[in-house]
This record gives sequence, structure tokens and C-alpha cells, in this order.
Amino acid sequence: MKDQKIHIAVAGSTQYSTWVAEALNQHTQFSLDWILTPKPKKIGRHQEITPNPLHQWAKKAAVKTYLLSKKVQEFKTEITDYHTKNPVDYLLVVDFGYLVPNWLLQLPNKAVLNLHPSALPKWRGSSPGQFVILFGDEHSAISLMKLTPELDTGPLIAQAEFSVKHHWTSQDYYNHSFKLANQFLTDWISDYHQGKLAEKPQPKKSPTPLARKIKKPDAFIKWDILKNLMQIEPSDSNSQKILKKLKTQLDKTSLMEQILAQNQIKNWPNIIVQASKAFQPWPILWTKIPTPKGKKRMQILSCATGSSGSLQLEEVKIEGQNKAKWNQVKIG
Repeated sequence: MKDQKIHIAVAGSTQYSTWVAEALNQHTQFSLDWILTPKPKKIGRHQEITPNPLHQWAKKAAVKTYLLSKKVQEFKTEITDYHTKNPVDYLLVVDFGYLVPNWLLQLPNKAVLNLHPSALPKWRGSSPGQFVILFGDEHSAISLMKLTPELDTGPLIAQAEFSVKHHWTSQDYYNHSFKLANQFLTDWISDYHQGKLAEKPQPKKSPTPLARKIKKPDAFIKWDILKNLMQIEPSDSNSQKILKKLKTQLDKTSLMEQILAQNQIKNWPNIIVQASKAFQPWPILWTKIPTPKGKKRMQILSCATGSSGSLQLEEVKIEGQNKAKWNQVKIG
């Protein structure tokens, strides 16, 4: 009797990839044939070589695993040889973190699919959740699309929409997105496999900027900006003059300051509040403050806007110290 299962492989690395792989592995209609994931890396203060969450899960679940390394030809030969004897219908890419090469795009019998946590064509790129929070979007979606060589422009297969909660960090956003995806994913792929879901082409141009990979310098903001925004009142013309001067000196290497440069000063406190959530759990909004021992790095863990529109720091962490309320830091 012909095997009626949908044969699938998963490329990923994070807990979100793991949630999806586990759901597919438990579903009777699917056969999870193999995993593609980066090889273990040195992590933490002691630089211990540690497998990523998907790799750890695959070991426990006894799912065949291929480790991505610089020796591309080596694992390419292994995968293609195995696929010749044990073909998969689909490769599902979930929070992989790497571009999928053309040979891998052409490998599955049916297609390479991708779960992308944004309402495509909005927020194409590797950091959609951070940009959704940073720009204050009230609605978003988790999208299933067919992967093509162009970044996040492949035809859409399905989307599940949701409201973005005002208190969410980017981690909250991703948790919600992938948990929602798991409610629909097996049905989506099954329906697509049976021809019940048609592909819908995306427009070539996205209505939003590229949600590029976030780096630590992107979350930096000058202390002078924060200090003046905490003091500012609508009638405070002196702070306004200082901020206007600072606007001409914003650091183009910081995404945070790039966005401030594109907005009116009156909007800066709200943008900074959004950034404090968007950049959690990493790299966390940060600045450098003057101390008796020289400048020290300070993370802004939470902040808000006051009734007058001024910025209010709530919880911070200065390097070498425990996190604390900003009022305690000022008193200290």
C-alpha cells in the first residue's frame, strides 16, 4: 500500500522551530524525516559548546539530523543522497537564521515552505517582531509562504491574523505568533498538499522598510536625549532647543536614533517606550551614563510617558549592579 503520509523536513534552530517540529512529529498525517540545524556553538561565560533547542529536541526524539557547517558540500551530498532514497514532499523553514541556498530550494518534491511572523508583505526580513513593536503596529499575522530565492517575497499560502497587545515585548510577540501557527499549521500544509489552498502572489514592493537583523548598537540612545526628554514640558523651550540640536547629531549606526531622526521630537518619548519593549529580551535599549567612576552602560528595562508627555524611566540596570527602580538609582 502506498505511503499516504506527507513527508516533511524542518530547518530551524530555536524554541519556535522546536514547537513546530514537535507538532509535526506527533501528527499522524505527517512523517518528520529529518532536521537541518546549525552545529553546536560556544555559549555563555564559560563558552561551553551547546546544541541549540531544535538540535537538543531532535536528539531526544531520535529524528535524523543534519548539522549546518562551513563544509557546505559535505552536508549537501549527505542530504541529497538521503533524499534520493527517502524523498520529502516539503522542507519547512522556521526561525532558521540562514538564507536557504538554491540547491536546497529545489530539493523537496513539492516545495520549500516558510513560517514568517508578520502580515506579509509587511515587515520582510529577519526581525519582524521587533519592527512591529517598535513602529507600534496594532495588528499583525503569522504567514505561511512558499520560499523563493528573493527574501520573503514568495507566494502566500495562508495567514492567521491577531491583535498586538500594547504591553508586549518582542518575545511576547514571537511566542504568540508561533503558538498561533501551531493551531493551524498541519491543516494549512495538508490543505495545500491536497490543492485546497491556492498560492497568492505577493506584491514586489513591501509597504514597510526591511526588518533587518538587529545588532547591539541598534538599541543605543544618547543619555543627553533621555535626560532632556525626562525634563521636558510643553513650555520648556530650553529642552526643545537642546533636543533640536541633538537631532542633527543622531548616530546613523543606531537603529534607535535613525528612527528618532525620522520623527518629530514630540513623538520621541512614545518611540522610546516602544523601543524598550521591542528590544527585549535582546539587545535591550541602552545608554551610557556619567558616574564618579566614569561612563557606565545602563539598560532601560521599562519606561513610560507622563501626563505632560515627558519620558519616565521605570526600571534600569547599570553594569555591575542589580536591576533597580530609576527613582532608587537617582536617590542613590
